[in-house]
Amino acid sequence: MNATKKVLSNTTFIIVGNFVNKLISLLILIILTRHFDVSDFGKFSFVIFYITFFGIFTDLGLNTILVRECSRQPEKASKLLGNAIVIKFSYTVLSALASSLLIFLLGYPPDVRILVYIASLMLFISFRGIFFRMIFEVPFQVKLKMQYPSMINILNEIFTLGVIMTVIAFQGTLTQVVLAISLANLPGFLAIGYLSIKWIRPVFEIDMALIRKMVKEAFPVGISGLLESLFILLPVFFLSKLADDAAVGHYSLAFRLASALWIVPAAFMMSLFPFMSQYGNASHEELKKACLSGLKVMSFLAIPMAIVVIATSNSIVRLISGVAYESAAMALQFLIISTALYFLNTVFAYTLNAANLQNKNLVAWGVITILTLLSTAVLIPFWGFKGAAVSVVISLLGGFGSYAYMAAKELDIRHWKMLVKFLFAGLIMGFTMMLAGTQHLLLGTLFGLAVYIATGVILNILTKEDYITIRRLYARPSG
Repeated sequence: MNATKKVLSNTTFIIVGNFVNKLISLLILIILTRHFDVSDFGKFSFVIFYITFFGIFTDLGLNTILVRECSRQPEKASKLLGNAIVIKFSYTVLSALASSLLIFLLGYPPDVRILVYIASLMLFISFRGIFFRMIFEVPFQVKLKMQYPSMINILNEIFTLGVIMTVIAFQGTLTQVVLAISLANLPGFLAIGYLSIKWIRPVFEIDMALIRKMVKEAFPVGISGLLESLFILLPVFFLSKLADDAAVGHYSLAFRLASALWIVPAAFMMSLFPFMSQYGNASHEELKKACLSGLKVMSFLAIPMAIVVIATSNSIVRLISGVAYESAAMALQFLIISTALYFLNTVFAYTLNAANLQNKNLVAWGVITILTLLSTAVLIPFWGFKGAAVSVVISLLGGFGSYAYMAAKELDIRHWKMLVKFLFAGLIMGFTMMLAGTQHLLLGTLFGLAVYIATGVILNILTKEDYITIRRLYARPSG
């Protein structure tokens, strides 16, 4: 299989695998929101957000640097992987201790603290975030063999679903559900670890110079990831302190529905990244072309996605969780706009990493985090969980502006004309759906999508040249 087909196949496996996982996660979400009241679901969601935040400390950018270096220096991959495992395991132990200590110092109730202590197991074995387990995906990512972790992830989600259904069938408590979710990841963790060493067997030859080099290069990526995690946690944290568990539950439902789509740009850029990295020290022109094509593809998907979800948000929330959560619909409308911005920001982030400009990601996420801190502190007291959702839009919009400025300055990437054309096509689509009305929503959506695509063709937005650009980049061997 040539490089182009391998990358397309790899991307397909990532997207399909994660799509199936999201469907299973959706079933889990439905079961949990139907089993728990809004307050208990809010506690559960807070614990998951909290542990996911500490998950970033198990990596601190190491995976991204490891994939880049293994792609550039395949002959050193075993030694790189072995040293990275040692680093990440140390990070994870410290993260588990820190998460347990901080929740105590913050003065949360005993029941929440116990949930956090139990959930800290996820930092080692969970498939639901950036945790220690991710180190074992590096060989598959480098070798473009993501079908293996994708399949294991699917089986892990199915097993988790079965465990949760069993616990709930016996009227399990919130504590029992958290324990079940944490331990359900163990079989998948053992499986991916076993298969991973078949592709790249780690060599545990401790090299302090290499460790220092990896940690130093990963630092800007890691701090960017830390700021991204803060951006996710801050609205939930402020809601837990300034509102109540029910507000956390409403916001968490909307956020989980909207952020489920974040896998689309991540999968696309994850498969492209090893190839873009090979041009990091050479032709920035290829990176520029790839970035512009990526922005076009993500814009093409993100804008109609946002329009459709905004139009159907009430129906989506009622279908998933019932009328008790119906007020989360407005939060979902704002958060799907933020998801569209996240699509574009992800393309910029991977491009800057490939160009050895990971410190610029740090700047962008610094802007996002500061805006999140300020806007949540101001909006939540007045507008509750809806204010938290608005703050996410404000923050990612600021991040998009930062990314656009730095990409133009460092790589001469200018995309504004293209984006304006996509927004115009989106307005035409939205207007078409408004004319159809709520009584003919399905027909209006289908016709609106057709009008959107036709407008894109007329404006010559997404062209054959974009496909050729990405294909040409993929044609370079990945090592």
